[in-house]
Amino acid sequence: MFYVFSVLFWWIFAAFAIGLIWGWLTWSRNPADSWTSGWLKWALVAFVVGLILAWLTLARGRLGFGLESGLFMFAFFIVGCILGGWLKGLVAADKVSPAASAAGTAAGLLATKGVDDSRGGVAVAATAASVAPKLIASDTAGSTGSKPIGIAAADNGVADDLKVIKGVGPKNEKILNDLGVFHWCQIAAWTPDNAVWMGHHMSFPGRIERENWISQANILCAGGDTEHSKGVKSGTIKADDAPLSDVELAMQKSELDAKTKAAAEQLAADQAKKAADLAAVATENAAAGNAAAQKAKLAAEGSAATLKANSTSGNVSGDHAGTKPLGIVAPEGGTADDLKLIDGIGPKNEKILRDLGIYHFCQIAAWTPENAEWMGHHMAFPGRIEREDWIAQANVLCAGGTPGGGGLDAAKAAQAEADALNAAPPLPDEDKHEGKRPPGLKSARGGTGDNLKLIKGIGPQNESRLHGLGIWHFDQIAAWTHDQVVWVGSYLAFPGRIDRENWIAQAIELAVVKNTESAHRDAEPSKK
Repeated sequence: MFYVFSVLFWWIFAAFAIGLIWGWLTWSRNPADSWTSGWLKWALVAFVVGLILAWLTLARGRLGFGLESGLFMFAFFIVGCILGGWLKGLVAADKVSPAASAAGTAAGLLATKGVDDSRGGVAVAATAASVAPKLIASDTAGSTGSKPIGIAAADNGVADDLKVIKGVGPKNEKILNDLGVFHWCQIAAWTPDNAVWMGHHMSFPGRIERENWISQANILCAGGDTEHSKGVKSGTIKADDAPLSDVELAMQKSELDAKTKAAAEQLAADQAKKAADLAAVATENAAAGNAAAQKAKLAAEGSAATLKANSTSGNVSGDHAGTKPLGIVAPEGGTADDLKLIDGIGPKNEKILRDLGIYHFCQIAAWTPENAEWMGHHMAFPGRIEREDWIAQANVLCAGGTPGGGGLDAAKAAQAEADALNAAPPLPDEDKHEGKRPPGLKSARGGTGDNLKLIKGIGPQNESRLHGLGIWHFDQIAAWTHDQVVWVGSYLAFPGRIDRENWIAQAIELAVVKNTESAHRDAEPSKK
């Protein structure tokens, strides 16, 4: 044996070096999975058989010498693999925070901020008492992108079958589970940075985006199905981890585009119906008076000498986007309308409008979208006039009606103006997203925000992200327009989910309940 070692020293050394490199390259945090599977399992069987043959001296001469030489080189190759993996493990361990090292990967929990959001309205969450102690620090050091948050265990102990996502097979599903990803809605909530991190961690950068894992998860999270998921569930398709071919990608893109188009068409139909209903209400209110005649009279006045020159408060465009509306020198008949009857206008906003020559409901009713845009910027709350339907309300009041059964009370007016002063600052790159960002608040009113998690579809993670956008209260979500819904969905990387899960309808209901409860509390006599 010593003779074989001395004669083949450099061959044996080469085998050891190759093993060292191979161990370093193939090291995993779950090495036990690879020591009993694949080629190595059969190589170990062959090694044991070779040892038996050598021990029984069944192979003699050149055959015996070759057998002993092969056994020597393979043994040193294995030693090199083990040593290479051990060294790689030491290097990787240095990149893991102390908290992560203490908790260990055996827990399979790799998140720090709590559980993820709900699955189609059913919370994907465990109680804080049972989850929090098991969470370990996120080891994003040296990684590209941002590691997604994982959860301690599957909701109610039952994980979703992630293999119904095309591109996810048994191996990829296990990696995801080891990272605390058990549900489709978790993947649906991934940001682009999360996808980048996962792609690098799973050693196939770009594949998650290319194979549309997040879009597929969105459909599954909403209770829908893809052709692949139907096949896997029925057993006609066997899920595997192989990358999708160009043909499969093209077919998948066609299917997802069709589903997205159908969802968009349904949303457009719903919005059209809503617009038609509002138009019908406006027509009915207009019948109470001759709004058209009053608008025509106002337009005629606009060309007369009674119109205040635009230069008195700035030029037509001023320093703002849009077009400045025309003002008048003094209120018609010497009496101005009470503009505070418009929901969203308080004493301060009324004064600003009058300084610009706006004294009557019919003036606001005649505003164009460009006028509304200019006024929104001038009054330092862009988008609010459209969101609060000042023009529609003014139309009703101009016709002699009363919007919503009454005007804005002093408390609500004061709150609206306080919100304008507490407006959240712009976000980096917010203009890069489709739609329009909804107005946010720098801090919650009174220092305490509503429990947004009462909206099915919003969990701790999404609540925190909404807070980052300045969204603290039900009535803020209830007031979102379609463009704002599109923007939030794009910014938070779950397009379509807000409409699908009816966040706005839920927020309206919760805001009404909250206001009702508040009114009841205010009406109760104090108890000592």
